[in-house]
Amino acid sequence: MPINISIGLKIIKLLNSLVSYFILASLFTMSINSQAQIVNVGGVIENDRIFYKDTTYIVVQDLIIPKNRSLTISPGTVIKINFGRNIIVDNGSFYAIGNQSDSIYFLSNYTEPNQIWKWNGLQIKNSDYENPSILHYLKVFNAETAITLENSINVQVENTFISGSQNAGINIINSSFCYIVNCAIKNNYNGVEIHTSDGGLTANNLVSNSFLKNENHNINIFIEQNGKYVNNQLNDNIISQGNNGIWIDNGGNTINYGNSITKNVIINNGGDVGYGLFLAHDSIIVSNNIFWNNNTAIFTAEKGKYCGIVNNSFYENRWALAIGGGSLGNNILNNTFSENIQETISIKETSGINIETNNLVNNSGENYIVINNTPDNISIPGNYWGTDIESKISKLIYDRNDNPDVGDIVFKPYLDSINNRNPISPPYNVIKQLVDNVVRVSWMPNPETDLNNYYLYYGNYKDYKFTSDENIGKDTLVSVSGDISIYDIIAVTSQDTTNHTSSSQLNGNESPYAFARLYPFAGDDTLVCKYVNSIHFDRGSIPFDYESLFWTTNGDGIFDSYEYIFPIYIPGEEDINAGGALITLNVITVTDTISDSFMLRMINEPIAFAGNDTIIVADTSILIEFAHAYNFQSLLWLTSGDGVFDNDTIINPTYTPGPIDTETGNFVIELIVTSECGSTSDSMLVAIEPHFSIEGRLWTSSNTAYDGTIVAYRKDNISTRAFLIETSQDDGNFRFPKVMRGGYYVYALPDTNNIDNLVPGYYAHKRHWDQAHIINVDANVYDLDIFLSAVDYVLPEGEATISGNMVMPEKSNVNGELYCQPWLLGSNLEYCIGGLSNITVFLFDQTYSKLMDYTLTNEFGNFYFNDLPFGKYIIDAEKAGYYPIPSTVITTSPDNPNISGIKIEIADKNIGVVPNSIKYQLTGSLDVYPNPASNSIKVISFLKADEDYSIRIFSYNGVEMTNKLGYNNNQNGVISIQVELLPSGLYFGNIKSNSSVNSFYFIIRDK
Repeated sequence: MPINISIGLKIIKLLNSLVSYFILASLFTMSINSQAQIVNVGGVIENDRIFYKDTTYIVVQDLIIPKNRSLTISPGTVIKINFGRNIIVDNGSFYAIGNQSDSIYFLSNYTEPNQIWKWNGLQIKNSDYENPSILHYLKVFNAETAITLENSINVQVENTFISGSQNAGINIINSSFCYIVNCAIKNNYNGVEIHTSDGGLTANNLVSNSFLKNENHNINIFIEQNGKYVNNQLNDNIISQGNNGIWIDNGGNTINYGNSITKNVIINNGGDVGYGLFLAHDSIIVSNNIFWNNNTAIFTAEKGKYCGIVNNSFYENRWALAIGGGSLGNNILNNTFSENIQETISIKETSGINIETNNLVNNSGENYIVINNTPDNISIPGNYWGTDIESKISKLIYDRNDNPDVGDIVFKPYLDSINNRNPISPPYNVIKQLVDNVVRVSWMPNPETDLNNYYLYYGNYKDYKFTSDENIGKDTLVSVSGDISIYDIIAVTSQDTTNHTSSSQLNGNESPYAFARLYPFAGDDTLVCKYVNSIHFDRGSIPFDYESLFWTTNGDGIFDSYEYIFPIYIPGEEDINAGGALITLNVITVTDTISDSFMLRMINEPIAFAGNDTIIVADTSILIEFAHAYNFQSLLWLTSGDGVFDNDTIINPTYTPGPIDTETGNFVIELIVTSECGSTSDSMLVAIEPHFSIEGRLWTSSNTAYDGTIVAYRKDNISTRAFLIETSQDDGNFRFPKVMRGGYYVYALPDTNNIDNLVPGYYAHKRHWDQAHIINVDANVYDLDIFLSAVDYVLPEGEATISGNMVMPEKSNVNGELYCQPWLLGSNLEYCIGGLSNITVFLFDQTYSKLMDYTLTNEFGNFYFNDLPFGKYIIDAEKAGYYPIPSTVITTSPDNPNISGIKIEIADKNIGVVPNSIKYQLTGSLDVYPNPASNSIKVISFLKADEDYSIRIFSYNGVEMTNKLGYNNNQNGVISIQVELLPSGLYFGNIKSNSSVNSFYFIIRDK
């Protein structure tokens, strides 16, 4: 605060004075001892005076500075005061201005050891702008009340240390514009008292950036009846370890506004019965404070009305917020409540109470955290409860559902995620463990989405400050380096995305300190081979005093000693079968049992399969698609040749042979996999053959060229697989440039929507592979012309549809790399999503002799025949190497126009419709008797006596069972079939003649 110019001139004049000592009337006496200069002072000073550093002043009588007189005290000066004496500034000027290195001391004048009496204190009365008092860098000890400011204006008390006061460190009475800044007020009965008498005014005072640690009230504010308490601020203080942190009481009928308690650290107050803040005063703003480890953080008493409690952090208090009866109209908004031990919010008043947008996180156990103690209902919507599960929130609330004598708490709607606008919550469950003689600190991740990083704090800790900190990013486990002991105080904070500054905690951008607690260490998660005989757990540590310990497992293994810190564990059968067990170290202390666990994982030895030996053509790479491995941690591919892998550490790489590989004609690639249980390997021999080409042309009945898709299927002794695919040019010509030696079926497919109604076919002019000609390739093949025929009959448009799905077969039955790509031009979709794509599906008439249409299964494996006329149809599917099994007759009608859900599957060497996927047909099938049957059945077929026919039988799963049938014959259209070799179950059959295909079903009884 600026000093009046006239006062400044007085000070300059006094500082230029050469007076070294003076005598105050008859009351001023002086005595000089042979070793140091001591001056006895007292009485009313008549002139402006200065006290100097080289003299010790003894106040033997009350020293009074009256109006228009000043006393200036130089830095380093010591003033000792006798018992019962005061220094009284009554409308005079008082300049006690020390500096950081040279304080001014006010001490009791003890003359004998063990004296404990108090001097009366420094009393400043009626100070104003003409006669100010400025107190900087004082150290005041053992007074009744160290400093009293009464009916004063513009008194500055800064950088002052006050201790040992019997009543209070500073007492402000009916004063305004007084500033208590950067002071340490410790070990007094009360810290700062602010008192407004009946009809008095206390306004615009500031207590800031000070440390208060006192026995009773750290700050005690009392307004008598008719008093005015206006625009006073308590901010940026550390308020610690009092019976009460701040106690604000109100005599009634007072005028109050503009008062705030902001950005304070209010910690460790209340003992067993007190408060961090006792609030019995209206219209106080309580914002951006940290309440930590108080008995009750805030209690709003009857007169604590219409206050705003906003943006505060309530952390690890016994009770966080108690709303007392009669404390109307309080707004509790945007606060963060975390790990408070008993009740988080206790409600004894509901009128006008607004509890919204708060975060209530890391709630302890199953305790009720919000309690309605009134018979009235209260709505507290828009809060985050640490969960988005309504039933869990309900368990945190005590209301009419728990006690019919109290009202409901309506908590919906509630936030389903944490409110990032509130102060960020402290890290949860911060522990410190001794791991291999290194301090490890760990905690649970924060729920905030705007979390930027965590800070680790260590070094000297004093007055809620650390000497060292470290940004550790978003890791939630850190091993602390350097000379840090497990017994040092260590804390962790969370920080949001704003810039980190010294005020981040009180701005809510950095959390309060979460202090790490000592914790036992059982061990880290451990991998062992499944059949190991025993495991020695030798890393455990317990860095605190305890009574006993014991080990447990959730498996069936045993410990050689359950009460030894380094036991041997012998796994049991359940452990082996389950792949491990949870191992727990339990430590019993005087007050608790603390447990730490780790997972013992038991793994099999690694398994590797490189793939079957294979052949490739020269000048091509090989995708090692069938390799697989299990139970490994790392893998590596090696080659016997000079080729390269695109990535030799993935399970399915691509290998490109080198010149030596090609010249040699073969190479070996080896897969090596490694785990905790060792290494294993497998190899694959790859032969390189020369390649040839196949060239040809697609043409139609009009002798015109046609562009389409051509697939080459390679036949070997084991299977027939789709091998190559090409697209013809506009003139119908196609070419396979790299074909290895072997036999091939060549299949051509027109577009499914072609206007000429063309259908696929094999060389030479065959619809099914088993009737096609094999092209033996041992040299280049030219002029391989493939004829594309049209359907036998073009259907008129109708309203019926038939659709289904090609079930995805096992990988060994299909070349997924070829089938699961677009075969026809103009598509960039992903294929084989819900079934096998690019399978040909034919639509025949009911006689299975006239081809009506064809389609390919799409990217989902589905097929569709749309706009069909009502009638009877048969479908089958075509895939080289698999014999087609036609469906039973599919009937569409006005009553049943849409047939869907048909399943086509590959089973053994067959491809066909799963019979039970067309369930509606069962009612229209041929009659069979007896049904169920045991040894034989008779089927009424309506065949002529001399008509040729064939019978095929399929199990419920589509497996052909025709070879299990015995003798059959046709007598006047009734066909007798021997079925005694069939196992019990449901069967489907069809009877095919030159004129028709008819279906039937029957059941074989249990035998």
